[in-house]
Order: sequence, then C-alpha cells, then structure tokens
Amino acid sequence: MTIFGVDVSEHQSGMSLRRAKGEGIEFAILRLCDGTYRDKVFRSHLADAESAGLLVATYWYLRAPSEGTTIAQQVDVIDAQMGGRRDLPVWIDVESVDASGRKLLTKDDVHAAKRELEKRGYTVAGVYSGAWYWEQMPGGEPSMRGLGALWVSNYGKNRTLPYKDAYLADGADKHAGWGYPLGDRKPDILQYGSNGLVAGFKVDVNAYKGTREQLKQLFTGRGDKPAPPVAHTITTVEKVLEYPRDQVVQDTYYYCGPASTQTVVRAATGHLIGERDLARQMQTTTNGTNSIYNILPVLQRHVPDGAWKAVEMPNDPPTNEQKTRLWQDIVRSIDVGRGVIANIVAPPSNYPRASYKSNINPAYGGGVVYHYVAVMGYAVDNTGQRHVWVADSGFRPYGYWCTLDQLATLIPPKGYVAATKGITPKQQQQREEVKKLAQSLDDVVKTLVDGSDFKDARGNFILHADRNAFLAMKNTELILKALERLDGRVAALEKQLAAPKQ
Repeated sequence: MTIFGVDVSEHQSGMSLRRAKGEGIEFAILRLCDGTYRDKVFRSHLADAESAGLLVATYWYLRAPSEGTTIAQQVDVIDAQMGGRRDLPVWIDVESVDASGRKLLTKDDVHAAKRELEKRGYTVAGVYSGAWYWEQMPGGEPSMRGLGALWVSNYGKNRTLPYKDAYLADGADKHAGWGYPLGDRKPDILQYGSNGLVAGFKVDVNAYKGTREQLKQLFTGRGDKPAPPVAHTITTVEKVLEYPRDQVVQDTYYYCGPASTQTVVRAATGHLIGERDLARQMQTTTNGTNSIYNILPVLQRHVPDGAWKAVEMPNDPPTNEQKTRLWQDIVRSIDVGRGVIANIVAPPSNYPRASYKSNINPAYGGGVVYHYVAVMGYAVDNTGQRHVWVADSGFRPYGYWCTLDQLATLIPPKGYVAATKGITPKQQQQREEVKKLAQSLDDVVKTLVDGSDFKDARGNFILHADRNAFLAMKNTELILKALERLDGRVAALEKQLAAPKQ
C-alpha cells in the first residue's frame, strides 16, 4: 500500500493538520529551523499534528558553516525548539545555495550535522535532498552510506491537484522518482510535488510505499516490527554481448545514431563500418538522426538475419505493459546476439545514473540531452532489480549499467530498435562444427580421388567427427546440405569400390 504525508513550515501557518488527517493524510514532517532561524509555528503545528493522530517527524534546513553559523549553533536552536523532547526524529534538509545558485554544503557538513544531532540524543531519520543538489555537491556526489533513510524531491509535472490525483497523474507507484537514486540509495519517501492541495492549502506532498507501522519504524526504529517478507527465490543473471571498445565514442557531436549503430553492427558481424557511411545511409545531419525509423533499414541491410523491429514508447511515464515489453525485447535481442538501439530524452532531473556494478554516473550535462545509445546487455541482481548495460557514444565513461526502470523513463516519447532473430552462441558453435565436418568430408573425397584406401579414409573421417553427433544437429539448412553431400558421395564411392576390377 501507499500512504501520504505533508511537510510544512511557517509558510503554511493556519493550515489545519486535523483537517488534513480527515482527508487521508497519515504523516507530517514539520520544520524546526532554517539554520539558526526558528520556525515560528513549529510548536503549534506539532500540537495540531499530534492531537490529530498523525505520525510526526521534523526537519532541519541545514546551512553551511561558510554561511556564518556553526553546526553546533544550529543544533542549539533545535534544542530550544524541541524543549527537551528526544522522541521526535529529525531529517537533515540538504539544499542550501548562495545567491547565484552555487551549492554550499559538502558531504562532510552533512555527516557532521548527523554526528552533532546524535551526540545530543536525537534520532536522525535520514537526509532530504534532490538530484539537482546532491549530484552537484562540492567534491562530487556523496554516498548515502551512514546517513540513514532517503527522502527525495522529484516533482514530475508538479500539477496543482488534490494530493492523490497529483500522484496518480505522475504515474502513482510507477512515478519515475522511485527508481532514481541519490548516491547509492533509492528514495524511501518521495516528495512528488509542491502544489498538492490538502486542507485548503497548496503544500509539499509526499508518498511512502508501505504501512504506517513500517514508516514509524523508518522514522524511529521503534515501531512494531513489520511482518516478515514472504520468502522467495530470485534468479540472478547477467549477460553482456562482446563488442570492441575502441570505436564506441562518436566522431562528431551529432553522430550518436551512427555510432550506436556501428557498435551493434560490429558486435553482430565483426565488420567495422565508418560512422560517416552509416550517417549517409540514415540521413543524419548536424541536427542528428531523425528517428528510429532512419536506423531500422540500416540495421536490416547490414545485419539481415536480425528480423529487426522498431517500437515506439509514446507514453510518459510509460505504462507497465510498455516497460515489460521493453525488458522482453532487450532480453530476446541480446540472447540472439544483437544489441538494441534506444532513442532517449534525458532532462537534467533524469540524467542516466549508474547502477548494479557501475559506480560512475555518465557525465551528462548542458540541459536536455537528445541522444541514441546502444543497449548491449542485461542483468537481474539478487534483489530482483533489472539493469541494462549501455554503450554510450557521447558521455564518459562510455559504458555503464543503469536500471531498466530508468531507461524506460528515458525513452518516451521516442522508441527503440531490437532484433527478434539472430545467431546464438550455440548456433554459431554448431556452424563451426559443420564447417569442420565439411572439411573432413572434403579430405575423404580428396583421399579417394588420389587413389588411397577408402576404408582408411572413411575411418579418418569418423575419427575426426562422430557421425551420430553430426546427425543430431540437423536443425539448420547448412547441416542438411552437408548430410546430403556426405551420404551421396559415400554411396557413390562404395558403389565404385564394389564394382569388379577390370
């Protein structure tokens, strides 16, 4: 189940949290202070929330020491606001900027804030932030390890609607924000908008996927123990196609389509076709490659056994059926030895992020990125999370894992091209065996033509290739032709040997 909450400050002075409870709100997170500035209505909000029976936590808008106040001085204000209470968990709000928008807080500041709170006996629930801030912090994007739970702002379209309608309008539990991690943790609580309508106010609205008791445990660690999960077994898998890494990077800023196609074609055939030639074939200009339908005939031409198809994903966010089909198409295409080309649209709030075994986010930047990438592998980890391996021609490190959930949010309203047929490694091995058998057959015939003893020659053939195994591989046209060739020639040779000598 999913429950909903609000976070409020003196900007919502006069809002009735009792009325919010009556409208279905289950929890409230109340501002304590902004640096050393005390929120003027914290205590009235607290009394209202507790009398209404809401689950309550607090938050502290952390200011960087460089702004003029120490962390200890800010926690002194928290002490005064709490009035001796230590039962209310505190979230650390990490989003302080200067007048130019420069991010001021560092990883060390956040850890120092947590230590100071814990030293004074407070329970730190975790950290609140957004990708816009966390990914751009001085010193690079921090890990969430040691910082507790994660409460993330990710607004989607941020519609002004009743809070449940706003959540549904952005995909509800399929909201893209749930799959977008900060550091190495996905959100525990999602602040999905700032325009939700609750109790007659426009307010920040939040969702938690779980029960009230589970959220209480997340807040404090002292809730009733949730029921143990149903035991199940997750089958892990990982498969990445082999492809040369020396030509992945695109030659020009607008050659991502040709470069991705080059990677897929080279992995499938071993042939390196120049990006300029591919660009000419798919009519790429300085504005890029128009659509997946420009790439489709090029793949059909250079990898004709792929039975390629183009699939559009017009819904943003995608439907669950579209995401399931995307995964199935990627798995099928990779399993037959063919990569998938995806056309993506990546706004700054949804730049591709490393997952699974990758720990370096690709270096996207410069606003909304319109791009093509080659998907060259897939994996399912031990939690059941699905990932894809991306060969990215435009951004370092040029190859990384990201989640299927995120890829599914990057493709709309564009599409992708995948193969439905190809040569699997087993089939390729069979082909190689057939080639060896055909060569052995040629050796037999050549020996007989040269006048050598037939029995010795036929014995040599059987020694090099077991005919029973050969017969078991009659599932390809090549094998059938080789068998016909073998049986016909052997029969003719035996008839010749059986004839009386003149």
